Amino acid sequence: MDILFSTAFFLLVVFLITQFLDSKNSKTLIILASFAILVGIISIIYVSYFTTSTKIINPVEITVQNSTNQSLKIYAITFDADLTDTINTTVLLEKELAVAKKTTFLIDNKNLQKFWIVAKNEANEIKFLKSSNKFLPNLIFKITTDENIDKAEAQTARELIFDRDIKMQVLRFAIWSNILLIALLLWSIFKLNKIRNKNKSTLSI
Repeated sequence: MDILFSTAFFLLVVFLITQFLDSKNSKTLIILASFAILVGIISIIYVSYFTTSTKIINPVEITVQNSTNQSLKIYAITFDADLTDTINTTVLLEKELAVAKKTTFLIDNKNLQKFWIVAKNEANEIKFLKSSNKFLPNLIFKITTDENIDKAEAQTARELIFDRDIKMQVLRFAIWSNILLIALLLWSIFKLNKIRNKNKSTLSI
């Protein structure tokens, strides 16, 4: 994510240069702005497709069915141990699940110790939390209204989900900042091209 903020700063500096440097250097400014746009696009693609996605080596297919009377957000929280036996947690947001609908997704079984399936309603209340250390190829979880939820686990899940949601909001802000600055640089190139063409026309008279 840091790369997006670094790129946004670079794009902002280039945009300011295109605005305040003498337009007589329009060709150089157009090349600089074009290079900055390319850097911005590459950064967005890199972060969106290579750093936020995880390669699944040993897939476990999970199906979750919403049998309640309210829409729910479904999360999978995985707990895995690395070589130093440190427990790492990963929060995966599957999607919003409407009433009577079901969804299927994959988690990675590599180094997995256990995982939680968590459902949260629109009021941010944990309505379902099921812990499992079974790693069968296909697992099905049916969410009903009468669920006994461990309060300590629910609090941990709430904190992990909150941290994940904040990170995703920051990521979206960084991506849209880059997109906005790229749009401004495109506008700058358009404006510089008009100035350049006008100067050419003046010289040819």
